[in-house]
Amino acid sequence: MALVLDAVYCRSHSEALPGEYVQLVVRDNGRGIDKETIKSIFEPFFTTKPMTESSGFGLSTVHGIVRQNNGFIEVFSRDGEGTTFEIYIPRCCVEVHGSSPAKESFEELVDGETILSS
Repeated sequence: MALVLDAVYCRSHSEALPGEYVQLVVRDNGRGIDKETIKSIFEPFFTTKPMTESSGFGLSTVHGIVRQNNGFIEVFSRDGEGTTFEIYIPRCCVEVHGSSPAKESFEELVDGETILSS
């Protein structure tokens, strides 16, 4: 979803800057994440699972990619009600100039006959 964050919103969300953003929302209906655990979820190798089960690198990687693109993530969770991740990435308005990429030709064999396509 595309949206505009204004100065009022950004004053109460320290990572946000005013402007146009694209928002991606990921929600689950699991058991939720407690407030203490939420503080650590973006740390590399953090996991709540036994060390033999998971390296806990996924959320850290997502957080890094979002930050590299000047975005931010908000996390909302309640015990027994699941977790929602709202990912905000600044909208990019780049015009593409030049010719479109050349279409590749290919050959397809159908019932012993060659069909050329481009």
